Amino acid sequence: MEKKINKIYDEDLRLFPKYEDYLLDLERLDKYDFKGCCPEEIYNIFYDLAKMLPTTYTNLRKEIFNELTFFRERLNVNKEKEDISLIQTYANPPTVFCDENGRANLKYKSVFYCSDKLECSMFESKPKVGDEGFLSVWKGDAKRSLKVGVCLPNNLSEENSWNEIGENSFLYNESTLKEEGKDKQKHILELYKFISNKFINEKPPYYLTSMISDVLLFSSDLWRDFIVYPSFLKKTKMSNLAFHPNSVVENLSFNKVIRFKVTENSNQRLMFRLGQTGVLENNKIIWKERSEEETSLFEYNLVKK
Repeated sequence: MEKKINKIYDEDLRLFPKYEDYLLDLERLDKYDFKGCCPEEIYNIFYDLAKMLPTTYTNLRKEIFNELTFFRERLNVNKEKEDISLIQTYANPPTVFCDENGRANLKYKSVFYCSDKLECSMFESKPKVGDEGFLSVWKGDAKRSLKVGVCLPNNLSEENSWNEIGENSFLYNESTLKEEGKDKQKHILELYKFISNKFINEKPPYYLTSMISDVLLFSSDLWRDFIVYPSFLKKTKMSNLAFHPNSVVENLSFNKVIRFKVTENSNQRLMFRLGQTGVLENNKIIWKERSEEETSLFEYNLVKK
């Protein structure tokens, strides 16, 4: 993956107070009660205390991106309201369905949640026994390099396929600081930790991460094709992704969708009864008996029954 990552500017560094005071500011931000605050107010409070949002990104070359496979799961689709023969049913949801903040979206704003690991996608949806699910498979189909927002710590497990990006984003910013900004390295590291920890641990209604994600994905000057952040449920060994809706249309291609029913969920163990596979034919998803390829996909990544 390319290591072109935008740097922190020296004028931003002058906003930082003394290190000890900054730690107290981040502690205040961590414990702040945002109840009743609108996104603009949350934005202003964040900047008052954090001073800046590291706008770190990396450019992911299309040749590398197009080698990736992405997985998105939906549970218990209401077939009276949604057509399971349409690709859109498995893409980012209509904004009317986004009636609360998500970890990477503001209320009534839609993003495409997925993972590059099937296991992560399945666990993140928190399935229950008896749930009927649809696992859609998407392929990278970019015609250009993609701009990736990095919301990762700099010390991810080597098991995480995005660990190098997390480490490089911090090292790049550290190495490009001018001499007068070297004393702010600790501030930046603490801010990186704060943001990545929020993406891992923040509870609904996700006041901070939804606001940060909205800035990174939808603002005109900081836009990203998608952001990547560590998965709490997989103990940061895997990562989640959130794509801007237009980036999905431009850079992803629907491959297939697999039906399943959850038969067991206990102690980090998922078991399923697999159903048919849907493939696109003549602008409509046609349901067929699953192939050995789809069965193997689940067997390799998860426990199947």
